[in-house]
Amino acid sequence: MNRIVAFVAIALLCSPMFADCGNLRWDVKVTSDAAAMRISDDLIDTTTEQLGELQRPKDWRRTGARSKEESSVYGVEATLTTFFSEADGDLHLVLMDGGATIVAEIPANECVPDDARFHDAIHEVRRQFAQHFKGAKSKKTVNERVIVYGVAFFDSPHNVSSAAPNFIELHPVISIRFLRR
Repeated sequence: MNRIVAFVAIALLCSPMFADCGNLRWDVKVTSDAAAMRISDDLIDTTTEQLGELQRPKDWRRTGARSKEESSVYGVEATLTTFFSEADGDLHLVLMDGGATIVAEIPANECVPDDARFHDAIHEVRRQFAQHFKGAKSKKTVNERVIVYGVAFFDSPHNVSSAAPNFIELHPVISIRFLRR
């Protein structure tokens, strides 16, 4: 019986019902845009502070196109401080290291098209996350070291206290490793 309950909880976290997928540059967020195939396979190890210092493209909103910085996969080792499920079904993760924070997001599975560049990786990360946190969906404060790899994405400025100064995010997260507790 406990296995059934755990399976249902994981399934709900992996596929939120009634998710309303985002719209602002959503194809860029989930790597289904035409330029996604040009995302470099080279992994760039960095810090939350260094990501927050990257120059935000001036015309990002006008063109909607993927910027040069958004054509790279960055990895950070940081403390996962908080996570919660957003209205669009994405898992919003707050990563902090040395006082600098950045947002990382794992899209809802049903919002990732089959032709997305990192479709399988996103689904696997979502599964791992659900399994690790036993299906938790509501806001949860944690203090766990992780290594997260994700594609850079400049989000629109909005009122999020954990956002980087330039509103860069790792969206989508394509790999997560939970370090020893």
